[in-house]
Amino acid sequence: LHTRVAGRLDSELKRAAALRLPLRLQRVAPVALKLHNPVYDDDFQPDKSMDPDRERSAKQRLQKKLKKEKKGAVRELRKDSAFLAVQRERDRAKTSAYLEARGKRAMAIMQDQEHSWKEQKKEKRSIAKML
Repeated sequence: LHTRVAGRLDSELKRAAALRLPLRLQRVAPVALKLHNPVYDDDFQPDKSMDPDRERSAKQRLQKKLKKEKKGAVRELRKDSAFLAVQRERDRAKTSAYLEARGKRAMAIMQDQEHSWKEQKKEKRSIAKML
């Protein structure tokens, strides 16, 4: 009994091994993309709203206009700010140059006075040596 079962089991195993196929990934056909026929508008204007609701279209148009005006105002403010900064710098440089020139003039006057004082002192010494 045991040998008969072992023989049958052996034959079944050989048959199963012969029928066995290697494992493969499941092959599923790729799903095709849906193709749509696009509608082209020959009279398309990008700046014009195609919204059928007139109120909403008018609101969007006004919002665009407001945004454009804001950008223009910011640009103008930047230009004005830059111009004022240049003017302030010019004024500051002019004041600084004036103060520097005044200080140099004062130093020149003091140096001239000191020079003449030392000359007088030197003259007095030379006169005192002669006597």
